[in-house]
Parts: sequence; structure tokens; C-alpha cells
Amino acid sequence: MPDSKPFDSERLLKSGRIKSVEFRQTTPSTNDWAKQLIEQQADPSEGTDLSASCPKLLLAAIQTAGRGQQQRSWWSGRGSLTFSLVDVLPDSILPLTTGLATALSLAETLNELAPQLEPRIKWPNDLYLNRRKVAGILVESVRCHDRAFQVIGVGVNVNNVLTDLPDEVRTMATSLAECTGQSYDLTRFLIRWSNHYFAAQQLRLANPTELVSRCQARSQLEPGQAVTLELPDGRQVEGTFAGLSERGGLLLQQDGPAEEFLSARLKPRADPNPPVS
Repeated sequence: MPDSKPFDSERLLKSGRIKSVEFRQTTPSTNDWAKQLIEQQADPSEGTDLSASCPKLLLAAIQTAGRGQQQRSWWSGRGSLTFSLVDVLPDSILPLTTGLATALSLAETLNELAPQLEPRIKWPNDLYLNRRKVAGILVESVRCHDRAFQVIGVGVNVNNVLTDLPDEVRTMATSLAECTGQSYDLTRFLIRWSNHYFAAQQLRLANPTELVSRCQARSQLEPGQAVTLELPDGRQVEGTFAGLSERGGLLLQQDGPAEEFLSARLKPRADPNPPVS
């Protein structure tokens, strides 16, 4: 029976960035799968040292219960690329800039494969093409048996056909294939992405100011654009976009000095009084 896996594990391992790869045809969520592995294999006293096989890539052809920021659902189907990268957490806490570095790496990968495109980062964890969502990111930390791991969950619409999308998603989403009229090798996409990802994470550690500057240059928002932020407690605050902070937060200009927000949902809105040039 022919191998139905849409990925070539040997090529991924030969790229030199990934130490181990696991694949499932279907799984509810690759991030939940990652958490289960960490709980089962992160105890050296039991002879299960997961860190030895990290960075570990978990791939699924189909996710049935993918999720994004604040538990929002993430649809995936035929042509999607859904995966989680498990690695040892290098920091005492998981910084917001980890997600920004991941978004930057996805934007750079899309540009490498399709230089004519202009992918834009929607703070803090989405990527857009032609004003439609093409990728989402969910970054989580997991502590188990005195070990700390980071789980980078990514969903990218690579070869999706828009007619396959649910009605409620179709008007808001796009795919790389829809934007270019071409189909793409998913293994090649992953290898290109891993090169950009590890470079972006190195930049995050060495020069976070430069990382934030590159992310801001690719931001979906323009300085001075009117936005609404929905906070975790449900409150909404309005102001204008004043950039990104060195910690990766969004700077919102209201009446006084710009205020930094580290956790919120961004809801762009029309500016009734646009600046006059």
C-alpha cells in the first residue's frame, strides 16, 4: 500500500534543524498532542528524556479541533499545513516575542516561495495575505517534572482551495495556492520555514529590538491607524496604533503616553478622522 503521508520525514531530518519527527493522519490538536508527549516523556528518572529528541516536530494531515489564541477554533482541511514544534524553553518565562519571531519566519517563508506577495503580521499571532488570514500561531509553555518546554503551534493554508472552506471561514481566509495559482511541496515549505524560524529565534535572543523592528515593518497596521483592543476580561479600549514594544507588546496611543498591551485581541476599525498629508 503506498505511503499516504504528505511529508518526507527523511528530508526534514536531513535539513539539520529538526531532531525528530512524528506524523499522524488525523489528530484533534497538535499542541494537545505535544502536551501529552511532554507529560509522558519528560521525566529523566523514568528513563524518558524528551529534551534529547528536541526540537521535535509533530505533523498532522488533518486537525479536527485546532485552536488559536484565547481558545478560538482553527479550521484545517485538505491542503493545510498543521504542526507543532516542541523544544526546551530557553527562558525562565515564555516571552511574547517568541510568537512574533514565529510570525516573522512564516512571512519570510511565504516571501521566499512567492516573492510577489506581501504577507502582513496581525499582532500578536496571525498572518495575512491580501487582507485575508493565511496562518495562525499558538505559542504555549508546558512545565513537567521540573522541565520547561515551549510548544509552537502553527496552521498555514498552503494548498487549500477556498471552495473547501466552511461558509463562515471562506470570506475571511485565503491560501498560498489561491494567491499564486500554484501548489507547493509541504516538506519544502517546512524546511524553508525551519531555516527562517531558527534564525528569527536567534535574532530574538541576540537583538530583540531588531526583531521587533522587522515585525513592525511587516505589520498589518500603519502607525496612527485607529484600532480597538478586546482585553482578556472582555473590556474594549480604543486608540491609535503606536508601534510594537521591545517586549513584543502593542503600543496604543490614547490621550496620554502610549500604553503597552501584552495580551489582547486586535480589532482594526476605520479611522473617521484620517491624517491629512
